[in-house]
Amino acid sequence: MSPTPTSTTTTSPFSCGTSSASASPWAEERRIPSRSRPLPHITPSVRFESLPEELPLGSYLHSLQQLLAQPDATLLPAHGEVLASTQGRVKELLRHHDERLERTLNAVRAGARTGREVASTLPWTRRKLHLDDLDIVHRGLAVIEIGSHLDVLVDRGALSAVDEDGGVRHYSHS
Repeated sequence: MSPTPTSTTTTSPFSCGTSSASASPWAEERRIPSRSRPLPHITPSVRFESLPEELPLGSYLHSLQQLLAQPDATLLPAHGEVLASTQGRVKELLRHHDERLERTLNAVRAGARTGREVASTLPWTRRKLHLDDLDIVHRGLAVIEIGSHLDVLVDRGALSAVDEDGGVRHYSHS
């Protein structure tokens, strides 16, 4: 016997997936199919798209703030187990990114100027690996991730950025 589909009324697509084309609706029965945002144990990587957003991390953080403005709901992630509280996980993710933004800012204050230099000052993965201990693909993703954090700090006025040395962006404390 096959399952019978249930009717669901949806409202705004507050929860986006890893790409801008994978938005998930907010279900009135307070269950959120989150695709890749938010995930139970990790944060999504900054995405690669043919038409990337100007500030992908800023957009992601904004989508998390929008989820906080909604009633708490069960989180139905694309990866990992179901979580009883969207609010709890969203708060964890926002704290994580606030801490990461603070560490990124502190690295620039201490003299790091490029995404690579900043990334090399921060721990990576739950095992707190040094950037050079990651494989080449994950090192590249880490530098891109930090570039997104640096760009958010520029957008917020905490840092300034100048493209130098053949397109390498250099950051300084504002």
